[in-house]
Amino acid sequence: MLGMLDLGAYTTADLAKQGIENDAISSLEVAPGTVVECFEEDNFLGNVWRFENDCIDLSVLGCDNAISSIKVTRSGPSDNLVINGSFEQGVEQTISWWQGRHISHLNRSLEDPADGYYALWYQADKAMRPLTQSIALEPHKRYHLSAWMKLSPDSEGQVIVDALEPFNENCKLALSADAQGGEWVQLSTDFNSGENRKITLQISTSKDFSGRCFWDQLVLAEE
Repeated sequence: MLGMLDLGAYTTADLAKQGIENDAISSLEVAPGTVVECFEEDNFLGNVWRFENDCIDLSVLGCDNAISSIKVTRSGPSDNLVINGSFEQGVEQTISWWQGRHISHLNRSLEDPADGYYALWYQADKAMRPLTQSIALEPHKRYHLSAWMKLSPDSEGQVIVDALEPFNENCKLALSADAQGGEWVQLSTDFNSGENRKITLQISTSKDFSGRCFWDQLVLAEE
């Protein structure tokens, strides 16, 4: 623990006044509704890393003990109802805010995410046990669901984002291995909540899946 910073811009000298030595930061706790921009050089120059979520190990991004100036600002309001839909938050095989603990071969990957630093990936020769997240809805509203997905060219089967009952017929995104293998593809669908006040989103693969697949930037928003 080195210190806490209010909204503002902090050069090397400003950080020193807060008791934070130059190039001494190896993890960040980011307050909700806040953006932290970390610069490699003093006076907000050089490489920059942007965070809207906690990062407990900056070494995987190559910026641990390499931060000389910082800007802390408020983030704009988000319409996304999915928490951690970008999979930036997690520790080892635990994906924050998603249910489905310690799934074999499932983890966050730094390998070519659709956006941000991480994507979620799965590699195996069988269907994965689904990850789920329950989300509150307003009844009689139109919603838009979208996600970026990718499969390695040698994969078989489908990579899927869908919903459990009663939305399972109207709320499914599925990318087949024979469609743009190796490339990120954004899929989307629209649905009406009807009388329902909750939806349970599910991340999974088809029963015949084999290979490696990725998910990123899962968004559910009211139209």
